[in-house]
Amino acid sequence: MDVAPVVGGSPPSLEALAKACRRGKEKKVRDMLGHEGADNLVNMPWGPGSYTPLMWAASEGHLGVVKLLVKVTGLRVDAEVGLKEWVG
Repeated sequence: MDVAPVVGGSPPSLEALAKACRRGKEKKVRDMLGHEGADNLVNMPWGPGSYTPLMWAASEGHLGVVKLLVKVTGLRVDAEVGLKEWVG
């Protein structure tokens, strides 16, 4: 699940990254995250509801994309909450 650095080219737009995450396009997301600075887009809000790319991937159930985003950004996820606890 490692991301290979991309030499040259410009980083993806927030919209492109968010849409790829929402659609579960893991390879495309991995390629986009290889661009310098692209990891900064992971937690930026975009689109309806101002979801971040990470939120889009999680809300659509794309676990592979979520894991990739978490690993690349170095986020630490250690909360274990069941759906019943979360929804109330």
